[in-house]
Amino acid sequence: IVMVNLTMCLFKHAMEKIKILFFNQDTISGGDVIFGLKRELGLAEAIAIGVGSAVGTGVVKLHGAVGSLMGPFGVLAWILAGAIVALVYLCFAELGSGRPESGSLYYFVKDSLGEVAGFTISWSYWLAQSLALGALSLASAESILLAFSIPEDKVKLLVLALIVLFCIMVVNIIGVRVAGKVQDVLTILKIGLLLFFVVSVLASTFKLENFAPGKYFTTFNASSTSELLSSALKNIGLASLIVIWAYIGIEEVVIPGEEIKDPERNIPRAIVLSLILVISLYVIVAITTIGALGSDIAKYGTKCVEIAVRRALGTLAGSFFSLFLVFSFIAVMNSSTLINSRIIYGYAKDGVFPRIFANIHPKFRTPYIAIICQTLIGALALIIIGSFIDITIICNLLMLIPYLSIGPTLLANRMKCSSDVKGIRIKGGEVIALLAFILSAYLIGQARVSLLLYSIIVIFAGLPIYYIMKRETD
Repeated sequence: IVMVNLTMCLFKHAMEKIKILFFNQDTISGGDVIFGLKRELGLAEAIAIGVGSAVGTGVVKLHGAVGSLMGPFGVLAWILAGAIVALVYLCFAELGSGRPESGSLYYFVKDSLGEVAGFTISWSYWLAQSLALGALSLASAESILLAFSIPEDKVKLLVLALIVLFCIMVVNIIGVRVAGKVQDVLTILKIGLLLFFVVSVLASTFKLENFAPGKYFTTFNASSTSELLSSALKNIGLASLIVIWAYIGIEEVVIPGEEIKDPERNIPRAIVLSLILVISLYVIVAITTIGALGSDIAKYGTKCVEIAVRRALGTLAGSFFSLFLVFSFIAVMNSSTLINSRIIYGYAKDGVFPRIFANIHPKFRTPYIAIICQTLIGALALIIIGSFIDITIICNLLMLIPYLSIGPTLLANRMKCSSDVKGIRIKGGEVIALLAFILSAYLIGQARVSLLLYSIIVIFAGLPIYYIMKRETD
């Protein structure tokens, strides 16, 4: 009852804030009118961006892979990965509060490590998120067809995925406030769905004995609890690398800084609160899934959560649950489209990308060219690659490279700046930055060398764009 009332209050809060869009105008000397991005996003919308960007396919699809590596100790991987991203995002909180321009990932890396580093890191981040739109729209299309028992084929998947992708594009072009409120509603629905899963499973199929190590001896060829734990700890690095995908997105709170009200205060608060909500939710879902399935968790792979719902409530409820998963995927797509269009907008303002990407729509005041561009990249990923797994593997490694740079960026920023600096200053920031760098490198080291080299090639493929634009600007 408390959860229902809280959800209704949040929904009412989101609905009350949806109003007609107005222009904000500032004047400069001579009476000329200048237009910029509007500060329309409050703390609630910023938290919705962080939570909505992170909570998606990972919390539903990764439990089987983690369970196959760590058995009943899989919760440790979710906690370790959460701790690593917490260090990274604390660095984001300090850097983002000090320079809250749109596309600020590029700006604060450029200021601390130079223009080439800023472009390379931001190119990697933006490209990964744009490609991910294709994977998420494909996942949405697959879930829709499955929910309605429609026979699946490549043409249907492609057409439906493109429809979902371009609908999200239209919502974000209409306005940041509309997109922000859509994110409020979708995030509430998504968290409500996961809470429904937890409550239904706890009430029917959850068993504490499913955590007993003895149930996993046969699956993991272990003869004792200590042997099982030792095997699990050897795999915790790889399991955490897999889990890190579920946490990617919280840092997106800093990117639309130019559109967040009172950014020096709200950006750090939104990051910390998003972290607390996401880590807590993931650990609860992981515990619930293990308690429901036990040693079968390794057998069901990406279907663990959906199988647990079917065991608890039956096939029909499981089908509805699969349909509601579409809301989760759409929420992530909406947030990624909203945020990452601001990255390329920031590039264009700084002269790194063509100025056309900085164009603001005359009516809706949004960077519509940037939104259209990243949507087309997602569409190309759908058409050319066409595989959800292949696209997500590429995106995962591309995202870890920017994470690796955040620690050195914060250290360089502190060495360059005096104590008279805008924004917050995290206590023990130097230690946090160093740990963020070391642990991010540790996670990258868990990947296969071939995939890592491929990701590096893709990242540096963007450098010709930088040098061409730099020469033209000079």
